[in-house]
Amino acid sequence: MFDEGQKWFIYDFIDFQYGELSKGNNAHNSVIRILDKYKIKYKIKPPISSSRGDQDKEEDKEEDKDKDNIEARKLKFAKTLKPHLEEYGTVMITEFYNYWVEHGDDDLKFRREKEKTWGLKRRLSTWKSNNFNKTEDSSQPQKTVQTMSKRIEP
Repeated sequence: MFDEGQKWFIYDFIDFQYGELSKGNNAHNSVIRILDKYKIKYKIKPPISSSRGDQDKEEDKEEDKDKDNIEARKLKFAKTLKPHLEEYGTVMITEFYNYWVEHGDDDLKFRREKEKTWGLKRRLSTWKSNNFNKTEDSSQPQKTVQTMSKRIEP
């Protein structure tokens, strides 16, 4: 209680609402100004002293790592398809794979990774029942099938 009983200050509320206050956090600055105005002492975490340029460089490195890592994630996805080769056939699995690993040059995720929900068995079943692999009766380029087979071999 302060200001001759007109105002109340509840220390635990700061912890509950904001956690540890930091001058580097814009949302905390208004609270810190009020505390300073009424000369209320409270533990304030000092601002982080790193330059924005260094942070941008680190973010760029992480982004590059993610882009390089997309091929590893595509390979991991291909391996999840291997148990379904016998049931659905190499041609359908290859077309399914090619569709779901599509991504743009600047994308960090491929199509399958952008889905909020994913059930492989259900997706394969739907793919087959909707005849998404319309080239099933036509001759599929053997190179694509061989490439896919190599990707999913142990």
